[in-house]
Amino acid sequence: MVKKIIFVLLFIIFSHNSAYCANGVSVSVDTIFVPLGKKENNDNRQITIIYGVRGFSELHENWRISYGFSGTVLNGFLVSIPVSVAYVPAITNYKVNLRPQVFAGVEPFYSNFPDFNGLKWYGHIGLGLDYIFDNKWFINVGSKFYINESFFQKDVINKAFNTGVVSLYGGAGFKY
Repeated sequence: MVKKIIFVLLFIIFSHNSAYCANGVSVSVDTIFVPLGKKENNDNRQITIIYGVRGFSELHENWRISYGFSGTVLNGFLVSIPVSVAYVPAITNYKVNLRPQVFAGVEPFYSNFPDFNGLKWYGHIGLGLDYIFDNKWFINVGSKFYINESFFQKDVINKAFNTGVVSLYGGAGFKY
């Protein structure tokens, strides 16, 4: 069953040539507004910066699957693998260079930071915007709002970070 799902996803990603559909890849920088891996003595950071590679596959003019791999090695390592489904509303005409999106997904994080040791699962919702140059190159910006099990608890337990943390991201890449 898993092999069939992987085959179907790979088929979707690499085989469609519709006028509305495209694939894309970009390099990205995420800023999570929590100082993960912070050292007590001399670290005054209030954010964690994560660098990564993202991709997307448009399933239709209005729907996209996004995926990626991000990480950092500041005071330890942190790795995330975001996967989301996005609704990309049409703006009067597909030829418009702006592509807004509303998305939701999951993002597992793995780290050896003392304040974030092991694997942690987060859901996220967000808004993004792509600006497309020359029908191939694009830049994108957006924001994510993270949700974990602390969202459903009355008493907040000290996790790596709790529900409500926001991340801003930006990137540049190309469509193919």
